[in-house]
Amino acid sequence: MKIRNETKNILYYSIDKNLFVDENGALEISRCFKIDSYYNFIANGVNTLRRPGAYKYFSGLAAVPPGTIVNVENTHYEITSQIKNYKVDYSKSISELYQEIKIILGEFKNKRLGVELSGGLDSSLIIETLLKFGIDPILIGFSSEKFEFRTERVIQNIYKEKVKEAIILKYENCFAFDNLKETPKHPIPVTESHLFNRHLTVAKKAKEFNIDILFSGEAGDQLLSFPNNCMNNSFLPNEFSYWCLAEQWSNQYVFQKLGVSYLSGMALGAIPSLLFSLRGIQPWDPMKLWARRKFKECLPKELSEFAYTAFHNGWVADGLINAADTISEISENAFKDLKIDDLSPQKMKFQSKKYSTLDEEKRKSFLLNLAFVSWYFSINK
Repeated sequence: MKIRNETKNILYYSIDKNLFVDENGALEISRCFKIDSYYNFIANGVNTLRRPGAYKYFSGLAAVPPGTIVNVENTHYEITSQIKNYKVDYSKSISELYQEIKIILGEFKNKRLGVELSGGLDSSLIIETLLKFGIDPILIGFSSEKFEFRTERVIQNIYKEKVKEAIILKYENCFAFDNLKETPKHPIPVTESHLFNRHLTVAKKAKEFNIDILFSGEAGDQLLSFPNNCMNNSFLPNEFSYWCLAEQWSNQYVFQKLGVSYLSGMALGAIPSLLFSLRGIQPWDPMKLWARRKFKECLPKELSEFAYTAFHNGWVADGLINAADTISEISENAFKDLKIDDLSPQKMKFQSKKYSTLDEEKRKSFLLNLAFVSWYFSINK
C-alpha cells in the first residue's frame, strides 16, 4: 500500500493502526519500545530522513518526510519522492536562474528574511542573491578561533559591512553536542538531534530579531559538489528531492517551536535543477570550483579566487570531548534497561573522547548510538 505525505512536516505512520498518528500518539507508541527496534534503527543508518530507500520500522512507526510517497509493507517501508520533478536543461542560463529566484522570492513578500552566515560559499551565494533583489537580510553566524588560517572570518566581516544587522556568535560558547539532556521529545531517534542546541541558539536569535524565515546553505554540498551525471532533458535523481536537501527535523523540532521557518535557500522551486543545468555533466567537485568561476562576478575575491574543502571533524571531536560526561550520563538509563553493550556509559564516554581516532564505520555506529540514547533520555525524563 502506498501512502503520501502532502504536508511540509515529518509525519508518523503506524503499521499497527494503518494510519498516520499525531506527534503525541507517535510518542506514546514509541514508548512501547521493544529491543528489536533498537537494532532496526541501527540497521537503517544515519540518513533515515535524508535519503530515499527501504527502512525498517521503529516501534511500529515509519518516519515519513515531507513531500514523499511511502510504500508500506509488513516488514519495512520504502520512501520515494512525490514532489514535481524538474528536468535538467543544459541550455539554461544564469539569467533564467535569477528569474526563478525572483518568482520564489515573491512568495516571501512581507516576510523578514535571515541567512545563516557560515563564511563559506553556499551561504554567501544566498546572501548575494538576496542583496541583488534589494533584500537586506539579517545574518546570524558562528565565528571561531579555528578560522585563524582560513577565509571564513574574512567573509563574515565582508558581509557584516554589507547589511544592516549581523549577529556573530562565538562557536566556543556553543559547542556541537551541547546540552544533550534538553533534546526535545521526538518519536524516532535521528542523528540530526545531535546539534539541536546549536540550532536552538540560532533560532532564539532569529526570534529576537523577528525573522520569519532563516535560510541555510544546507543543499550546497549536494548540488554544487556531488557528481552530476544527469543527461540533458533528464529528471533529477530521487536523492535530490527537496526533503533530501534540507534539515527538516531541525525546522520542525527547533525553529518552528519558536515561530521561525528554517529553509534551505538552494532547495526551493526549480533551483536544484537549474544549478545542475548550469553545471553540466561533471565529476565530484569538493571545492566547488565550477561555482566559484560561474558566479565570480557577484562573489568576494576571497571566495572566487581561493578554495578549500570545509573540514568539520575538528569541531565534532571538540564538541564530543566537551560533552563526554553528559553523554555518559544520558546513556545510563538506556544501558540499564536494555543491557546493550554498545550503550554502556563507559564505552560511550570513551568513544566520545576518542572519536577522532575511530574509523568511519565506528564513527557512524557511535553517532547512531548517541542518537538513540539522546532519544531514550528525552522520552523518559
